Amino acid sequence: MLTNDQKRAVDPGLSPPAHPGQQPVHWILVHVKECFVHCRKHLPHLARQPRARHWGTDSALDKGGNYFGVTAGRTGTGPGSPGR
Repeated sequence: MLTNDQKRAVDPGLSPPAHPGQQPVHWILVHVKECFVHCRKHLPHLARQPRARHWGTDSALDKGGNYFGVTAGRTGTGPGSPGR
């Protein structure tokens, strides 16, 4: 944990606050060794993306579809489905 003055001494290129009077009191530094991503749509892409983002949607089309083909077994039309 660093104070604002300590952090700015370590990182002199840190931009000033967007609003005057809103200075951070403390900075928390976290070193991550491993992480698990639950939903990739929340990760920034390193290529320009369209501005329309569908946060919190339940639409399979907006989420990116059926990448792993899991929904094929859930449609109720395949072998072993309850409707057969």
